[in-house]
Amino acid sequence: MSRVDTFFALLKSQPKQIPLVLRDKVVANSLYLQLARVFRRVLQRPDAYQRAFYSSVKARIVHRYKEQFGRVPNLKNPTSFSEKAQWRKLYCPDIKEIAKIVDKRRAYEYARTVVDEKHLLPIEKVLTGKIVASDISSLGDGVVIQPTHRSGQVFIIERQEDVDSAVIADKLNIMLKWPYSMASHEPWYGRSEPAAIVRKLIKNSDGSPYLNDLKIHVFPQPRGNFKYICWVQNRNPSWRAMFDEDFQPLNFRWNMTYPPPDFDIPKPEGFDQMLEYARELAKPFDYARVDFMLGAKEFYFTEVTFASGGGVQKADPPEMDEVIGSWWHLDTGNFLKRMWWFTRTWLPLWRTERPMRNVRRLHRFRSEWGIPSVTPRNYQRIEQIADCNE
Repeated sequence: MSRVDTFFALLKSQPKQIPLVLRDKVVANSLYLQLARVFRRVLQRPDAYQRAFYSSVKARIVHRYKEQFGRVPNLKNPTSFSEKAQWRKLYCPDIKEIAKIVDKRRAYEYARTVVDEKHLLPIEKVLTGKIVASDISSLGDGVVIQPTHRSGQVFIIERQEDVDSAVIADKLNIMLKWPYSMASHEPWYGRSEPAAIVRKLIKNSDGSPYLNDLKIHVFPQPRGNFKYICWVQNRNPSWRAMFDEDFQPLNFRWNMTYPPPDFDIPKPEGFDQMLEYARELAKPFDYARVDFMLGAKEFYFTEVTFASGGGVQKADPPEMDEVIGSWWHLDTGNFLKRMWWFTRTWLPLWRTERPMRNVRRLHRFRSEWGIPSVTPRNYQRIEQIADCNE
């Protein structure tokens, strides 16, 4: 291993030792020459850089958006909420700050600075590496298992005798191995160390483990005020109701999968407190969605999301997509800024997330999953194989 290779290995494992390594003039000069060569190529031939790197990532994001909306998003000057969500996934100027919060373990520590301890579910255990059936069965009854580097997937175990521990272990191993950001096109998940956290199962007043969710979209405004959209969501049976910050119903739908309920939704206890927590947690960003679970007696913080639904959920009427987008004050920057933001966002993931260009990986995916070709559509199919709502 050369000195430069040793430097990059150290950069990944022990970044605090980098200043000591850079005192070696051979390493410093070699590193400088390599970086200078890369940026010289980028400046001399930006078209080649875009074709080899930028365009392939952008094509995956545009492809998914076009499948859902039937048009190509305006990523140069986005105006709607869905377009701005795609812009954030492609460029994301604050990727480092966001990556710290989307990780479920680190989100718990971030929330502790704002949220009272009684509204936080402590992490009972963290599962890493290869998970076997005995790891699942030893957890006991009444637990919830959730990957830290993904969004929306959980395993609910009320009683161990009702579940197959081996199946859950196999699915978790698939999730920890497969880079979720490749399927979701949300690069911040790729910066989280894959693991699974275990929490205590909370039930609602009728004993069901399927709790209602309160999701609060927070849009900080230039004058220091905030815009909010809240929804209460249930998954069994499925429905979603939209509200404003005063918990007055809003006459529109967001995501056609969930129909509106045919009954009135009472204002959740502690709604004003949740709104205050959401405002403080989302204040450092230009947009964030803060989620809470509504238990029988208390509410609990769950996560912070930065591209709700991947930014591909339709609104009805469609004009609401533009209205909500006008609340999101996004600094899109110029071309050079966008290229720098993109490089800083996606370059750390490029070695592990380039299956379109890696022929060996394509063959391995085809043999392992029985998929004829790996395209953005097939990414979703691989995710369905690992679907985990047990």
